[in-house]
Amino acid sequence: MFKKFKSGRIELLLIFLMTFNMTLHDYLVVQGLLILESNQLLTGHEIRTNKNVEELLSLEALDEINYRLFARVAFYSPYDDIWLFYTNDFSNWMPPLSEGSFFNSAHNKQALVGQNVALTERNDGLVYVFNGEAYEVVGILGLLNPSLLDDMVLLNGSDFWKQHELDLMVDANDSELLATALGSSSVNERSDIGAILETDFFTPMIVIYSWLISSLLILIIAYLYDLDVKDEVKVRFLIGENQFRLFGRMLISLLVKIRSALVILFVGLWLLNPRVNLSVLGLQGFFLLALLILSYTTLFFRKSVTKARWS
Repeated sequence: MFKKFKSGRIELLLIFLMTFNMTLHDYLVVQGLLILESNQLLTGHEIRTNKNVEELLSLEALDEINYRLFARVAFYSPYDDIWLFYTNDFSNWMPPLSEGSFFNSAHNKQALVGQNVALTERNDGLVYVFNGEAYEVVGILGLLNPSLLDDMVLLNGSDFWKQHELDLMVDANDSELLATALGSSSVNERSDIGAILETDFFTPMIVIYSWLISSLLILIIAYLYDLDVKDEVKVRFLIGENQFRLFGRMLISLLVKIRSALVILFVGLWLLNPRVNLSVLGLQGFFLLALLILSYTTLFFRKSVTKARWS
C-alpha cells in the first residue's frame, strides 16, 4: 500500500495544489462580485459627464478602453431603481447574478432585475416593461439575500437616453485612462450613491499566504520528483546519454504526471459541476508545469548531473 502511495504521491500533490489554486481563484471572483454588489455595480472610478450618449460613443480614446455607461432613471418609477446600461465589451465585465446570464449584445432589449422587481409574464417568458417597451429578463441581480440590488433594474438596448437628457456616468477599471479619455468636462463624484468598498481586510492576507503555500508545495513536488528520477538520471548520464536529451526525457515524464493529475481533477470537477471552467484549469496546468520545470532544473537536475559527472 505504501508503494502504491509512493508511486502516486506526486499526482496526489498536484491534484491538491491545483484544487487549492482553483478554490482561491473562485474565492477572488466571488469576492470581486460581492464588492461590486455592495457598490451597486460601480467601481469607484466612475465619472459623471455632461456629454450626451452620441458624443461619448464617438470618442475614439474612450473606445480603446473597456468602459461601462450608466444612466439612472430615478423619475420613472417610485419602486424600482432603474438604470440604463451600455458597454463596449460585453465579454469583459460581469455583474453579480444569482440566476441567468449577462447581456450579450448592445442591440438586444434585455433586463437584469433584482428579486423585488415586479415582472410581466408573457408566452415567451418574463419581461420588464419600461416606457412602453418589453425587455426580456435574462438574469437576477445579487448574490446575497437580501441584497442591495433587490430593487435594481439594469436595462440593455434602450434608446431612452438618446431621447432624454439624463445624468450619465462612465465607469472603467482604470481611472486614469478613463479620466484622460473623457477630458476636463467631467467630474468624479458619488454624492447619491454612498461610500465605495474596495476590498476587505482579509483578502490580501489570504492571497499572500496562498502564494506562499503554493510555492512551498511546488518545491516539495520538485524535490519528490527528483527523489524518484535521480538514480535514472545518474545511470543514463553515465552510459553516455546527452544532457539535453536526458533533460527532455525528464521533462516529458513530468508532463505526463501533470497531464494525469489534470485529467483526474477535471473528471472529478465535471462530475460535481458540469459547468466547470476548463480554460482556468488548463491555464493553471500550464503555469504549474512552467514553475515545476524551473524549480526542478534550477535546484535538482543540474545537481544530479554534476554528481553523476564526478562519481
